Amino acid sequence: MREELIKEIMELAKENSFHVERKNGSIVIRSEKDSPITLVVELHGENEIMIGFQAKDLIDYIEELRDHDENVDEIIESQLDDLKSIAYKIINKFSKKVKVVNKLRETEIDIIEELEE
Repeated sequence: MREELIKEIMELAKENSFHVERKNGSIVIRSEKDSPITLVVELHGENEIMIGFQAKDLIDYIEELRDHDENVDEIIESQLDDLKSIAYKIINKFSKKVKVVNKLRETEIDIIEELEE
């Protein structure tokens, strides 16, 4: 069940043109290859997934965007929106099969707060 679930989630993300990789017990999904903002689907046991955003090295990424005169807010919000679209597809497809712990709102707020600093 677990391996089948991982495979199905990864296929769904790839079908929707996202960059996908497997790290330990998690699936990491990016809208852009080099973006530090990711959607992480963690598998807990056989019947539970937790889904939320993570951003590693976001400050460095923001500084790099600013150095290139990019609209940082627009880029970050666009990436979050893209990732939310696949997140809700995952939630809708798998919530009947397994328990889904949705951490999207909480983790999105963390990223936005970091962006505002």
